[in-house]
Amino acid sequence: MPCCKGQDFDRMFDAKTAAKELRAYRKKGPRGETLRLLEAVRSVLKTEGTSDFTHLDIGGGVGVLQHELAESGSTRTTAVDASRPYLDLLRSAAEENGYASRQVTVEGDFTEVAGDVEPSTVVTLDKVICCYPDMPALVRASAAKATAIYGIAIPSDAAWVRFGARIANWFMRTLLRWEFQAYVYAHSAIDAVCAEQGLTLAKDDPGMLLCIRVYRRQE
Repeated sequence: MPCCKGQDFDRMFDAKTAAKELRAYRKKGPRGETLRLLEAVRSVLKTEGTSDFTHLDIGGGVGVLQHELAESGSTRTTAVDASRPYLDLLRSAAEENGYASRQVTVEGDFTEVAGDVEPSTVVTLDKVICCYPDMPALVRASAAKATAIYGIAIPSDAAWVRFGARIANWFMRTLLRWEFQAYVYAHSAIDAVCAEQGLTLAKDDPGMLLCIRVYRRQE
């Protein structure tokens, strides 16, 4: 998940946390909204008739989407993350899963390193936009890299979710002393930025708390 500056990711996403998350994935496979996003992306890939594809995963944590889509045939997997422990783990996992030669890793805030990242057929951000303070900058930079499909997992923009985010932010900052804030952006605002980049909504899985939205590039 780590992808940006201004958030206390060093405390939240360290090597111990990464190893624990990878063990959970290996034991139980993709789960929750990550599984929903994976299935939605695979569905659109199938609809588009895309067999050979490349994948860019931004803030992808232990790389669940990367591992699964590599197994589905991605010819290149690029991981961009601000957490060095997660990237180290990703390299080891790719070696174990047999696709290290097809993996590229880039450390840093995506909006700052985007110029060093090649476009990909599929771009994914799983619960990443909601932890970034400048949604238009992140969505604009990442959507521009998607040559066919752009998939995201984001919070519902319902009023009760916005209220819950405010409570969670207060708890993390006041009681846990974490320099972290969650953001709930209007889906229409995200759609507008995607449209600027030539993407239209292809699949919408609303959910109660977390929503899956997959966009496709207009021909």
